Amino acid sequence: MRDYTRLPGYGDMTNLDARHNYLHELLERWCGGGRACMSCSVPEKLGAAHTKCCPWLCESKPDKAILLLEDKLGIDNYDEQALLQRITDYNGTHNVMDLVQEECGELVQAISKLRRAKNDAARAVALAKVVEELADVSVVLDELCLALGTGARAKSMRRAKITRTVERYDIKEE
Repeated sequence: MRDYTRLPGYGDMTNLDARHNYLHELLERWCGGGRACMSCSVPEKLGAAHTKCCPWLCESKPDKAILLLEDKLGIDNYDEQALLQRITDYNGTHNVMDLVQEECGELVQAISKLRRAKNDAARAVALAKVVEELADVSVVLDELCLALGTGARAKSMRRAKITRTVERYDIKEE
């Protein structure tokens, strides 16, 4: 579970109380924005019909509801680095390296299927798989940088390689 006590105004509560209060703050902002209850897509996104009331449904799946409401309200409280570090610590360096190899292989396969797609429907399915595998590879590469402690060096090297490519192909700024 996310640490909701790190959010401004929730530091003096237990994490469960902070989650509950933050969820209801988000619901108030969402429902109080002129949206009629039962006419929004929140219940549907949480796996229920429009006839279910947001607060009741959100209480049953609070973490998922919070992520959904933050997304709908344009709020970015997602502590990606902390979560990646926890995943990396859990998996360990060798397992992360295995995951990188596996996910890169799956990306290569997905790209091959996209290139071989014969029609628009097949291309759409293949493209969705490429996007999924790109996300997987991106996550495990971030984990690998954390596991090896090479994040800053990799970022610096990335910038240098982008600059080198721009210079090599004489790409002009617009």
